[in-house]
Formats: sequence, C-alpha cells, structure tokens
Amino acid sequence: MLLGPFGASAVLIYEAYKAPLAQPRNVIMMHFAGACSWCVIYDLFGTNWY
Repeated sequence: MLLGPFGASAVLIYEAYKAPLAQPRNVIMMHFAGACSWCVIYDLFGTNWY
C-alpha cells in the first residue's frame, strides 16, 4: 500500500521536478492530507468496513 504513493511522488520529484505539483510543499501536504483522510476513514469504519 505504500509503494503506490511513494512511486508517484518519486516520479514527480525526480522526473518532473519543475512541475508545480512536484514542489516540496505540495508533496508533503498531499502525503499529510492522504494520511489524515485514511485516519478519518479508519475511525469511521474500523478494520471491517465492508
């Protein structure tokens, strides 16, 4: 589950480093937003949400 986001970040940072989405602030904030949304979903549904 961790390889997808890190792979996408690696492509942005190393290959498209001049793109606006590849700037450090954006990369860090999007990882933070993803972690926060996962925590909210986990709190709402728990481990057996299906």
